[in-house]
Amino acid sequence: MNLCRADETMERQSQKSIIEQNLDILRGIPAFHQLDYDILSLFALVADRRKYTQGETIFSRGDLLYTAFIIIQGEVELFLGTQDEKNSLERLGPGNFFGYMALLAEIQFNVGACALCDCELLTLDRDNFRKVMVRYPESCIVIVEKLIQARMKRMDFHMDLLLKT
Repeated sequence: MNLCRADETMERQSQKSIIEQNLDILRGIPAFHQLDYDILSLFALVADRRKYTQGETIFSRGDLLYTAFIIIQGEVELFLGTQDEKNSLERLGPGNFFGYMALLAEIQFNVGACALCDCELLTLDRDNFRKVMVRYPESCIVIVEKLIQARMKRMDFHMDLLLKT
């Protein structure tokens, strides 16, 4: 076996392993965990991974986002204000899903997010999300319902925090 073929084989195995890891991560998200394997596999395939260093801004208040984020490792802070003058809303760790309303519509975010330490995030962009939804429209309602429920729960949490301060 020549080295080029061995490298190609290792690359395919590595990609398969990452897709399987993505699949496991997505299964842990309530909006996705009840989906059929075929649909979940497509989301795992189109998901991307991004790394952020400690203190790096993931997005700022007022940004238009097209991407949802799931924390694979590390910790992220959601905050009001700017990176320099922020009012912390929430600290999120592995398995937390945020920015997910960007999958449904163009939204100007009213919070910012920054990496509290070196982080790796699984990302899913709106275009790829919609492509999967067009292919499997029967699952669309379930996912949208779960995303809205998650958003309402998070809004209640943030409202309680703001009322206590």
